[in-house]
Amino acid sequence: MKKKVRKHKFRNTVGIVLLLVLCIGGAELTATYWLDRPLFDKITQPIIHKAQDLIEIGGEKLAASKAWVSDKMEEAAQKVAEEAEEKAAAEAAMVQEEIESQEAREPLLTDGGEAITDPTITELVIENGQEILTGGSISINYYAQSDPAWKSKSYGSDSIGGYGCGPTVMAMAVKSLTDIQTDPEKMAQWCVAKGYWAAKSGSYHSMVRGVAEGYGLHCVQPTALSADGLRMQLSGGKAFSQLRDKLDATLTVDYRGEELPLSAVRALAYDSDAAVRKEAYEAELASYKKIELPMSFCLNNIKAEGQTMAELKGYKDVLEMTLAESRMTRKTLDAMWTAIREALPELREYFKAKGRLLGHENGLPFYDLFAPIGESTKKYTIEEARDTLLDIFGHFCPEMGKMMATAFDEGWIDMYPKAGKSGGAFCAGCYDLDISRVLTNFTGSLSDISTLAHELGHAFNNKMLRRKPYLMTSVPMPLAETASTFNETVFAAEMREKASREEELMLLDASLMENSQTMVDIYSRFLFEQKVVDAQADHALSADELKETMLWAQDQSYGDGLDPKFRHPYMWACKSHYYSTGTHFYNFPYAFGGLFARGLYARYEQEGEAFVPVYCDLLSRFGSGTIEDVTASVGIDVTTPEFWRSAVGSVLEEVRRFVELANG
Repeated sequence: MKKKVRKHKFRNTVGIVLLLVLCIGGAELTATYWLDRPLFDKITQPIIHKAQDLIEIGGEKLAASKAWVSDKMEEAAQKVAEEAEEKAAAEAAMVQEEIESQEAREPLLTDGGEAITDPTITELVIENGQEILTGGSISINYYAQSDPAWKSKSYGSDSIGGYGCGPTVMAMAVKSLTDIQTDPEKMAQWCVAKGYWAAKSGSYHSMVRGVAEGYGLHCVQPTALSADGLRMQLSGGKAFSQLRDKLDATLTVDYRGEELPLSAVRALAYDSDAAVRKEAYEAELASYKKIELPMSFCLNNIKAEGQTMAELKGYKDVLEMTLAESRMTRKTLDAMWTAIREALPELREYFKAKGRLLGHENGLPFYDLFAPIGESTKKYTIEEARDTLLDIFGHFCPEMGKMMATAFDEGWIDMYPKAGKSGGAFCAGCYDLDISRVLTNFTGSLSDISTLAHELGHAFNNKMLRRKPYLMTSVPMPLAETASTFNETVFAAEMREKASREEELMLLDASLMENSQTMVDIYSRFLFEQKVVDAQADHALSADELKETMLWAQDQSYGDGLDPKFRHPYMWACKSHYYSTGTHFYNFPYAFGGLFARGLYARYEQEGEAFVPVYCDLLSRFGSGTIEDVTASVGIDVTTPEFWRSAVGSVLEEVRRFVELANG
């Protein structure tokens, strides 16, 4: 359909006149004014007359427009007034209807069956100098938080006027319900003494029950949510988890004047240049400041939801629920932590020896945890990584070597870091299609090849599980990390076998970097999460509290192995494992898998090729029983520290050899 063209005669005329003025203007018109005034007047007079005509026309049009706008505004105002009058009348009718319905309503009954005899109006009256709220089943002694008598008084290091709403309300409750004489100032002092004051936040929620118990009152929790209400509340967990992933994937780091993805900057921890590692570490920590507040909300809400779910399922806490879901006993977990805690002093010698090699005398700075040792700055291409892995694992187990070739050749692996991509690595399998998908952030280091071996170990475990019916393929988390860590152990041992002394030092460092993560760092993460989960019963931790808790946990595990000036207070924001709504304490499985894999590798060294089919069968049965039953099937008792001590001992042998080489 042809579009109709509107004519704008007035606007076109103005445009022509202006164009004419511009064309005639300039040097020529100026010269005419001085050299030939009659000619100048002849040229300009028609333009002047035309401009006057246009002004008159424009004035008439403007007046008409003003009149039209005025009419429309009067119409709109009249319509608004009519609508407002109708709305007011409707609201008045609703109020009258509500009053009438209240007057006609039967009196409410208490549990004892007696009618409530509330006065119809609540009043604030003065009795003996005290403000009293009347109108309820009892009179309430009223205190104002902003009363000059105490608003400037201290509540911890805060003031009652700023943060003392809790003590103020509880003083009202105690004085109204008991014969005890108190006020907001006295109650604030009591709450501080009992530990209920929360700096710059007010009061902990546990204050209500604590005051009730302290003053002889009975405290009853509100009625539980309905099933529908609970489902609505719990939907927040998934949302917070997704928000965390989005924050992590889109966070950019200002590194040397360039905005880089977080995953790319974290990968610089493996760089051979010490200045690069330190600057990347400092830039990474600075970047978390931009997201620490929403990240803290995500973590607190996910852990609070975990505690709620544990209680609804009948468990005393989140850890008990996680162990049950992992098909693992607390006895097994405690036995493993016992062996690890015993080994921590010697494990820390690795960090101190590495620190000395890198020129540090006060322990190893966090930014050098993954620093390469030795002069080799070799970077591997993805083709070299593929060939190395196929050679090692093709000899160990031809079926695994064939699967790895397929993974590289058929695009199973999302290989490189890029904007919008999460850091770290993981593997997901598809039972029906007999395939897996791997995410990693390969930058060419030897550690990156080890990471590929780790994730492809998961993929091989997925393949072995297809030997069982689908309903027997759900693997508990601690066992889920076994095949991956076993691959790392095989890779490290094969690489060291042909190494020179200098290369052995480098490979031992690579191995101990991984093992220290799965033992020392994982222990710090476990301690941190315990603190966060336990705190939810009382209050949500602020970003500052989370950082302080993280540093405390790192001190408990790393001790003097790390330089206290250079740790990582934001590890809680960095690790996605904390933000899973379906799996809490996603940390101890790595320690279990790592040490269990060391035990299995020792069996492989003893039995050779005969162990390979036993190993493959073991992987296929990971979803078929409890952890204790599965491990017992290969003669291992994981419920006592003895097994774990032997597994930890193999790591300590590497530590001793590393220290020897470092000091030599």
